[in-house]
Amino acid sequence: MSTDSTKNTDERGLISRRGIILMGASVTSLGAIGLFSASQPALAAEGSVIEAEDATLTSHDGSIAELIVEPTLDVEWEGFNSAETDAEMEITFSTDGEDDIAIERSETLSGYTGSDEFDFDDDGDDIDLLETWSEETFESEVDADETETTVTVTFGISTEDASATDTTEFDVVVKNQPADVDIGGTVETTATSDNEVEDE
Repeated sequence: MSTDSTKNTDERGLISRRGIILMGASVTSLGAIGLFSASQPALAAEGSVIEAEDATLTSHDGSIAELIVEPTLDVEWEGFNSAETDAEMEITFSTDGEDDIAIERSETLSGYTGSDEFDFDDDGDDIDLLETWSEETFESEVDADETETTVTVTFGISTEDASATDTTEFDVVVKNQPADVDIGGTVETTATSDNEVEDE
């Protein structure tokens, strides 16, 4: 019933060759986007709440390997003109210096009034933003430094009767672990003389 226009086909395991996964960037618990159509054919809901978690990691060299997101869209509607209504949904990820990443899907909303939840990764594939974006956008190359990059997330849904959009942001913080080195050791000593007196 649903179609996704963007899929992650990366077959790497959860631990990459650099051992870094940014699972903290999951876009979850996103509240609700409302579609309310009473006397007007299209009216966006007021008070919609979209939330996204910030993500922070520390790596030896300030690198990042994956940026995994798990988007979920909660929808509420009322006053529709049909018991079955086609809906077009889209989530867009944006950050400076990179092209937008848009994920679309089509669904049917059942009932004149109702609510439902839709996972954008329900085909089982992880959504890795670094499949499209450059890792260098987020990396922190200077030792003991950190890079904070803001990602904007926009949800949208449209039907014949109503439409709604909402936007939120999350930060990706990559820290380059400070370099440190400790030293230790021993020094063995021996003293000799041609006229050395032997111990009795």
